[in-house]
Amino acid sequence: MDSREIILIFGLMLLKIGACLEQICWDVEKAPIGSVEVSISCSSIGEMRASCSSDGDPLLYSWTLNGDPLMDTISSIVLEEGTDGNITCSVKNHVSQGQKTISVKHCPVSSGSVVFVLIWCFQLMVLLGLLGGFHIYTRHVR
Repeated sequence: MDSREIILIFGLMLLKIGACLEQICWDVEKAPIGSVEVSISCSSIGEMRASCSSDGDPLLYSWTLNGDPLMDTISSIVLEEGTDGNITCSVKNHVSQGQKTISVKHCPVSSGSVVFVLIWCFQLMVLLGLLGGFHIYTRHVR
């Protein structure tokens, strides 16, 4: 094999690689954003998380609450306690964009939290009863 054949083979390889890259780029350009979905989840400690999802690639996210910007570029955000109103997730890529707005309500207090508070109150009453009994006992013994 002489140098002209090597150069010819190398040139053909570059053309093939260029065609493959062009096809990959063309396929990505054909991927518009699908429907945008927003969900709200509440943890057992009352933390509220908003999550956004859509098809397409690559995706850029932005969030607004009642029209005020919150945070960009991430698909999931934690909302402050007491947050309510309309939250909007906007998604875009180089082909298209989409958005979805949902209403946000306070997270309900979990029954686990109520049980914890009731048990804590009961323990406090028992402790105060024991302290009162001890105080009365020490006054009688003297």
